[in-house]
Amino acid sequence: MRKPTIKHQVIKAISERKEVTRKDIQKFIWVAQGNTNPFQYRQGYYGINILEWETQDLIKRIRRGVYVITPEGLEYIDNPKGLGKRLKAKECLWKIAQFDSLRSEVNELRWENATLKREIFKLKTPSVSECLDYFNAMNGNYSGDTKHYLDALINHVKQG
Repeated sequence: MRKPTIKHQVIKAISERKEVTRKDIQKFIWVAQGNTNPFQYRQGYYGINILEWETQDLIKRIRRGVYVITPEGLEYIDNPKGLGKRLKAKECLWKIAQFDSLRSEVNELRWENATLKREIFKLKTPSVSECLDYFNAMNGNYSGDTKHYLDALINHVKQG
């Protein structure tokens, strides 16, 4: 049988208590790494592990610096590989949701961009030559832009 991973040993140690402090988790990691020296409280990579396990719902922070084991954490102790597949699926679903959110944002920005372009177009008064070019090019098949060009021509005639 393979030796349990450090993560597995630490999650199991956490499950044996009602709640643990961040320092306790660091001590569990220290022991699981095989250190025989007395534990020395340090910052560093411990926080990354704790955050990862919290993100995976193996442990839950109940208040500052205090954690408890979750049902997923208990399941991980019994079946680390089975839960691992579920965690990967959950991560994939999270990434899909994030992608959908970004795609929605892009669509909103595209719509906003098109709206702003239309507004700018309305503000720009075309020259007489642009108006005449438009009417010549349309050859009697006028679209919604016709009013824009016709108004510009009428204003030019009124001013002239």
